[in-house]
Amino acid sequence: MKAELAKDLSAENIWVKEPSAENIWVKEPSAESAWVKESSAKVPCLNAPWAKKPPTRAPLLKATLAAFSDPPSDPEAFGSEIKVLTGLLEEHGCRASGDLLPSRCTEEDCLYSPILAAGRFNRDENLRNADFVFDVSGGNLCNLALPAIDFQKLGASSAVWFGYSDLTAMLNAILARAGKASILYQTLNLIRGADGNRVREFFGFLSSSDPENRLVSPRGTFLCGDVMAGELVGGNIRCFLKLAGTGYMPSCRGRILLLEQLHGSVPLLLSMLAQLDQLGILKEISGLVLGSFTELESRGVDIFHHVARFAPRDLPVFKTGEIGHGVNARAAVIGGRYLVKGDMAAFAGWPG
Repeated sequence: MKAELAKDLSAENIWVKEPSAENIWVKEPSAESAWVKESSAKVPCLNAPWAKKPPTRAPLLKATLAAFSDPPSDPEAFGSEIKVLTGLLEEHGCRASGDLLPSRCTEEDCLYSPILAAGRFNRDENLRNADFVFDVSGGNLCNLALPAIDFQKLGASSAVWFGYSDLTAMLNAILARAGKASILYQTLNLIRGADGNRVREFFGFLSSSDPENRLVSPRGTFLCGDVMAGELVGGNIRCFLKLAGTGYMPSCRGRILLLEQLHGSVPLLLSMLAQLDQLGILKEISGLVLGSFTELESRGVDIFHHVARFAPRDLPVFKTGEIGHGVNARAAVIGGRYLVKGDMAAFAGWPG
């Protein structure tokens, strides 16, 4: 690890041991979230929020590693992963600090670490003005941070958030309260087994050098219908439903809902689908994207069979195995515009 990188990391942090513009989209008056492309060229990611900054001295990009969900169960192993990840990011021109990772704390303080991280984010303008916040946690605790985050400051910041699983709650809250898009992706997958293509897609997306946006454009198959368009919401089904009845749940009207799940039984799945139905969400969305339901599908469960019991018959449904908890999963832009047609859910641009 380079000495200068180590200086950027919190001294108290126990987890880090060492140091084209021609693409025009217009909204159809007859469909609230349907977008029609007027150019055959791919939408470049040069219009990404971090690409709007003027050039700076190398390294060009700055990131903050964060844990707004559960603290690591194995701090030593986690620290080793963070060391490897920060090295990989720096090799690709992205300097990362661990300022929003858990510091030395008592067991109870660690359980409330998402709230502490939110306070640090609110106070430190440098953290808010990083290009990215890469959250590398998961579990159950993310919604503890939601009342503690200053969403006005977050909305005014330049940072684009990455996270997955339990961070579904944070990413959708960012859309609802700050009007900003964020990325459903576990950055640690880069060192946990993602193949070379996925690693290249990730850094191509960050550097705005991949006009096809392959990282955030998963492939799949339509199970019902043949096209859908709109802004994307959702993510992990259990963690998305944490937001029900709160001010952190984004509107689903006219939007595409993405659902995926790691663990769980069929009764649990049915109870969550019933909740989505009773909230009226399945009747107001423009389409449904089903990612991986890892444990259930490994047992041969047909997810669509159960979804069809709750979803309207004319609701377009697209199935992809490229979004979920697998280490080689692709990413999705929560709040981003998507056109789902043929065998691809194509990222079509940032909101606004």
